[in-house]
Amino acid sequence: MRAVLLTAVLHEGETDGEMRLVRRPLYALLTSVLAAILVLVHLPAPEAAGQGSPFAPPTTPTATAPAGQALPGHVIGALAQATPLARNPQAGGELMTLTLVLNRTDQAGFDAFRQDVENPRSPNFRHFASQTDLARRFGPSQQAYDAVLAYLQAQGLTLVHGAANRLTLTVQGTRAQVEQAFNTPINDYQLNGRTFHANGADPRLPPAVAPFVQSVEGLSNLARPRPNVARTQRPQATANTAPTPASPQSLATAYNFPAVRVGGGGPATGAGQTIGLMEFDSFVPSDVQNWLSFAGLCAATDTACINGFMGRLTTVPLTGSLSPPGEGETEVLLDIDTVMGMAPGANYRVYESCNACPASLSYQAMFNQMINDGVTVISNSWSNCEYFEISPATAASIDTIFQAAAAGGVSVFNAAGDTGSFCLSGDGSTFFPNTITVPGDAPHGIAVGGTSLTVGAGNSYQSETWWNNTIGAGSFGLSRFFATPSYQAGLVSSNMRSVPDLVADADPNTGILICEADSGGCPQSFGGQLYLQGGTSMAAPEWAAGTALINQALGHLTGNWNVTLYAERSTSGFHPASSMGSDFAHVALGSFNLGNLFAQLAPAPPATATALPPATPLPTATPPPTATPPPTPTATPTPLPPVCTPRPQVRVSATPSGSGQEQVTVTAQTDAGSPPNRLIALQFGPATNALIDVPGQPAGQAGNFTVALPAGSQQVTFTIRRATAGQATTVPLTVQDGCGAWPTFVGGGPAAF
Repeated sequence: MRAVLLTAVLHEGETDGEMRLVRRPLYALLTSVLAAILVLVHLPAPEAAGQGSPFAPPTTPTATAPAGQALPGHVIGALAQATPLARNPQAGGELMTLTLVLNRTDQAGFDAFRQDVENPRSPNFRHFASQTDLARRFGPSQQAYDAVLAYLQAQGLTLVHGAANRLTLTVQGTRAQVEQAFNTPINDYQLNGRTFHANGADPRLPPAVAPFVQSVEGLSNLARPRPNVARTQRPQATANTAPTPASPQSLATAYNFPAVRVGGGGPATGAGQTIGLMEFDSFVPSDVQNWLSFAGLCAATDTACINGFMGRLTTVPLTGSLSPPGEGETEVLLDIDTVMGMAPGANYRVYESCNACPASLSYQAMFNQMINDGVTVISNSWSNCEYFEISPATAASIDTIFQAAAAGGVSVFNAAGDTGSFCLSGDGSTFFPNTITVPGDAPHGIAVGGTSLTVGAGNSYQSETWWNNTIGAGSFGLSRFFATPSYQAGLVSSNMRSVPDLVADADPNTGILICEADSGGCPQSFGGQLYLQGGTSMAAPEWAAGTALINQALGHLTGNWNVTLYAERSTSGFHPASSMGSDFAHVALGSFNLGNLFAQLAPAPPATATALPPATPLPTATPPPTATPPPTPTATPTPLPPVCTPRPQVRVSATPSGSGQEQVTVTAQTDAGSPPNRLIALQFGPATNALIDVPGQPAGQAGNFTVALPAGSQQVTFTIRRATAGQATTVPLTVQDGCGAWPTFVGGGPAAF
């Protein structure tokens, strides 16, 4: 039996914008290079998109569940041009994998929290929450999760993957079981020689379950994630103006990465950050080891250096071992090499799924796994075409996961594509005009386009232009699904989201060399000629690496960069569109001068301040000072101050204790190499439907009080009692620790108690 994947996503975002097509003139490159293979398509009226195909399905499933409640927006636009095929009698036994993502229990509360942590004027700015805390406060509830899973299991589907934040669950079953569970036929079609299956109508679920589910992904297998990598023979024409050597370190120099300093000391390296790479293929570790010495990051004989990098590179095989790698291997290696060369101190985690295989996972399932695992920055170089391959429900559900990432402080960078105003289908058979890519269209992610970079002596930055040559062009355009986000207001004439948001070097002529033993060797060469790699598949990890450095130097995560970066668009932190002879539509905010951007974002030091210990983390092997015995937290009235850059976190955990009570524990966490952090005071704001019991304080207080904690306290526990059953309970709380104020809140909906 063959297996295919479905992903169902639970709602957590703004509603989709009106779908609209804006046609743009074809550039000379795309006219000459692509016209011969361009498949012209007739586009239905925008208001009809996502409302189902214009023809009746040729067959219906033999068994159906009750009619149920429809989940709108699940029909892909390509069906309007596809030819229906007769149903294969054996199709019902085909194995399908479905991933469901659940609605928030308190969507309004989640939206308010996310907007608050993204607002620079809010005292809660960038005080992000963990995924488990977000689920506890705003849902999806455990009851909803269990109800959806129970229904699917009753239909014969089996659980494959769950999620700690309860936003996604993945199950498997046969095509006949899927048709019955979602009361929709899965039919076969053909488009440009490609045979695929898809739903011709929206899925339906029983009224008791449907409100918990935002969307179902994978009912169609037309979309195959496509890498946005491009390569070229090393050109002589650019030998004097391209970054040399052809390595990520040269790009980092051009974009002023070395000017990002940690606490005014040494250069940032991304230490303490974890960069997650989404991949639909795998790699051979020895290719990375060989590249480390070839690129000059380690001497060939320096095994300690090589082992240090490889020890920080881990693989998460979500669909089992992928050995040997497939045709996407170059993409995986390009992503790894780029982040290693530009953020050499970070941790690198490669999430792998097979592509177009029976168990292939969706974007939603993979992104959600990454944010639940605690990555701090995500780079994705794979994409599909909005509307034609990807339905409105799918696009919205991907943005749902990106909203969860933003609320947790995780920045997500997506390659915009390499085909200008066209989008190339996942199987490479069709160019769709005036179409942007998914996931790059999602407004809570950051879409990265491409440029051609020119450097001077020592790889000093000279200039850039929008990438547009015979190899490819940085993708750009307007979404048909998402309205203009607030951060783009006044920058686009349309009322739809514009892509890209940012750009970086993507032209293979100014790209990098990689090592791939089974395809060109080390460095990669064919016919005796070196080949350079590029594409927006290189541009996205460039920005991800830069963000890792910024996070380290600032001492905190940055979340959805778009909110901050659009506010900084007129500063020296960017090489703007005007300097590239381009416009916002093609290169958006422009590329980065990372050192200047960090200077704009870093808080100004106070006029008078007590000097802090060095901000650069101490090596783990360095023992603490031994000139005097180390103080104990309870005996020393003036303990050494903790290292506050990066800022150590304050952990706030809440556990239901029954009878309408919740036990809250606050812990001051300490980074390696730092003197212990400590709690100083708890400041309670006005509580809603809550009575607060703090040891040593009057019981049953309703907020608006402060508790000074004993010197050296590192943990404190108190109890919240729900005043009225069935109502939400909220307690604003500001924790004062050795590094300042940490605003948060505790409580939750009725289920939290």
